[in-house]
Amino acid sequence: MVTGFPLNRIGELRTHFPSLRAISNHSNGNVASMLSMQFPDKRGCTTEGIFRIIIKCDDICNTIPRSWILNYTDRGEHPHLWKKETIPGTTRQAYWVCDGTWSGAILPIYNALNPDPVVRLLGYIEHLISVLNTK
Repeated sequence: MVTGFPLNRIGELRTHFPSLRAISNHSNGNVASMLSMQFPDKRGCTTEGIFRIIIKCDDICNTIPRSWILNYTDRGEHPHLWKKETIPGTTRQAYWVCDGTWSGAILPIYNALNPDPVVRLLGYIEHLISVLNTK
């Protein structure tokens, strides 16, 4: 049973998201429990014009991932960046992205997805992009 994202399938997502990488300290060679990536910041929340993201996906087939923004600059309020906290399993502080998991709003949609880890992570990333870039 897959408990993280299978590393042998990461290439299937890199065609859509070339920056997607496994975090080596959170990988056992077969699966990764944390990934990093970046995508455009259309709201102007970062000085770089891109969001740098950490995604915790230790049980991708059964649990909705969680994510944090590493480079949010507090340049105006963002309705989905709630609090700065330590990313689990690290000493790094970052802003947790409220993506609907806390309220349960996304759960029925996520559970309706094919349980394939690529399909689930692709769906989550697309949702994350929408949440972070919608005004």
